[in-house]
Amino acid sequence: MTDESKKELKRQYRSDVEVVKDVLRDWDPIGVIPELLARGLPPSEYDSYAPHILGMLQRGCGVEEVADHLEFTCEEPMGLGRRTPLSMAHNAKIAADLVAWWKSKQ
Repeated sequence: MTDESKKELKRQYRSDVEVVKDVLRDWDPIGVIPELLARGLPPSEYDSYAPHILGMLQRGCGVEEVADHLEFTCEEPMGLGRRTPLSMAHNAKIAADLVAWWKSKQ
C-alpha cells in the first residue's frame, strides 16, 4: 500500500467518523445538543461513541445490532434507565439511518 493510499484511507475514515458524529447529534438521548449550541459550545457530547459505531457498520452489523448498542449505551454508560417503547423506536430510527448511510456508500 502506498503512502498516498494510506493517507486516503485515513481521510475517508475521518470523514466517515464525522458523519456518524452528526447522526449521533440527532440521536441526543439526554437532550443536551440544543443547549450546547445555544451556549456556543461544540456539540461533542457523543463524539466518543462514533468510532465504535463506525466499526460496527464496517463489520456489517445491521439495524437491530446497532439499535441494541445504542440502547445499551443509554442504559449503562449514560445511566438513563431501562428501555422504553419510545427509546427503542428512537434508537431503531437512528440505527436505520446509520445503516442506510453506510449501505449507500458501498
